[in-house]
Amino acid sequence: MSSDRKIAWFGIGLSVLGLIPIFRDASVQLIVVYCLLFLVLVGFFLYAAYRTSGPQYTTISLKKVLTIQDRDGRLASLTREQRIRVNYGSIQEIWCRGIYSDGSIDNFKVDGEPVPAFDQICSGPIIDLRKRFSEAIFSSHETTISWAYDLHDSFPAKHEALDHEVTPGTSLVELTVHLPVSRTCIRASMHVLVGGEPVEQMEDPAISQDRKTLHAWVKSPKNGHTLRLSWDW
Repeated sequence: MSSDRKIAWFGIGLSVLGLIPIFRDASVQLIVVYCLLFLVLVGFFLYAAYRTSGPQYTTISLKKVLTIQDRDGRLASLTREQRIRVNYGSIQEIWCRGIYSDGSIDNFKVDGEPVPAFDQICSGPIIDLRKRFSEAIFSSHETTISWAYDLHDSFPAKHEALDHEVTPGTSLVELTVHLPVSRTCIRASMHVLVGGEPVEQMEDPAISQDRKTLHAWVKSPKNGHTLRLSWDW
């Protein structure tokens, strides 16, 4: 329990003790009114504590679309469409964290606009991007953010994969891979990873008739798990 909530509960305890002298000389009706008011205030506090105990926003849907441009996997583009709903308070910015690849990454965009250098954080091969809202968005508000970037020399092998690390409050993840015209999918699979190790095999991704598009969706994935769509081509 955080220190501010401990202080709040301590305040409630003191309030109860403070009512004891009043109850000694008060009428039954007044005691009932005080008790009802106290219960209402405690209920409101519990509701507020519950509302603010989870993530500040829920990701209603997260759609990742990987498009590989050539048969050697030298050039690819990835878009990440994230639909969120604010749960409490207000949000002035949001981050897309943990972007990485075996090759190099560039041409970062958010909502179609280039991402300024001061909204990028690079920690070795891992990149974080920030989206700043022109105005703060508040509780119950929904909005969609589109992240995009290019990947170079990232899919050179016969067996490749698209990963997604699940963040708190994610309701739905959709992963889509578009393969180049000159190279098709042989087989595809879907796994859940924990700590980099597969712990569960899920239903195989859907493969289009021309075997150039793979699609998988996962409802209510667990926070901290990694979803991996793999394919041979």
